[in-house]
Amino acid sequence: MPFSSFIKTWHNDDYDSYVIGTLKDKNGKDHVIGIESQGDPYSNQKAWIEKCITANCEVIVAASRTYGQTVKDAYQLARDNGYEVIEATTLDHEEGPKLSNGTDLREVFAENILNLIMKSLE
Repeated sequence: MPFSSFIKTWHNDDYDSYVIGTLKDKNGKDHVIGIESQGDPYSNQKAWIEKCITANCEVIVAASRTYGQTVKDAYQLARDNGYEVIEATTLDHEEGPKLSNGTDLREVFAENILNLIMKSLE
């Protein structure tokens, strides 16, 4: 992945909770991007989004449910800091991370997130 500089794990497990790094656009210019993956109630989502804001991220991708406090917090942080909110759905599959044809949904989702970020930068 083209992200670098900072990775913090959630409760020392195998999942990255947020990353702040750089991504080159099609013209070779670096942009500071943040991705946070814990949108569950009582997670540290708000604090992690605030770290992305402090790092002057141009784009922040934040996981969230479709309702509740995590959504309210994300929208409030966006409003308070001049960010536009764009809602996007995830790729989900009840049987796990692979489709029956062997496609790894995590890889597809990562590619879609990068595409979303690049489109946002245009």
